Amino acid sequence: MPPRTLRADARRNYELLVVAAREAISEHGPDAPLDDIARRAGVGNATLYRHFPTRDALLVAVYTAEIEALTDAARELLETTQSGQALKAWLRVFIDHITARRGLASASLNTVGERKDLICHWHDPLVATTTELLDDAREHGAAHGDVRPAELLMMAYTIAAVAESTPGAGERLLDIAFDGITPR
Repeated sequence: MPPRTLRADARRNYELLVVAAREAISEHGPDAPLDDIARRAGVGNATLYRHFPTRDALLVAVYTAEIEALTDAARELLETTQSGQALKAWLRVFIDHITARRGLASASLNTVGERKDLICHWHDPLVATTTELLDDAREHGAAHGDVRPAELLMMAYTIAAVAESTPGAGERLLDIAFDGITPR
């Protein structure tokens, strides 16, 4: 999210740069050329560096936007999915996200190092989102009462790691995992 103090035109450039960076990073990984990102955004390199003085600053902004997109997807699934199935649908989205952007997450975490405030800024919304989805699943009898959000996130990370090297495995592993957390 762009800083609130930015003027409208600067805010627009910031948002264009983050969108362009997301696209470039999806194609080329976290080392995507900064010149390419500026070109995709339709701005000059000086504008890119004014908003993001380092590659690390850009990676943090992109990863923050990714987390916001994941929480938005959860809200949408809660509104559109029935019978407590939003949790499984969102975990599928989350696993796909992790698999497709593993390099971005690693680069972002390496970037922040000891900055626990940023790690919490990313982790806390994911835990809150998972908690909300899990509560919905429990309410509909689609998840045991003793399943914890942190366990589901660890499960998703593990499935994503396997899915990265074994195409198609993610969906099957998620189905198997859900069989284990669904009451009979």
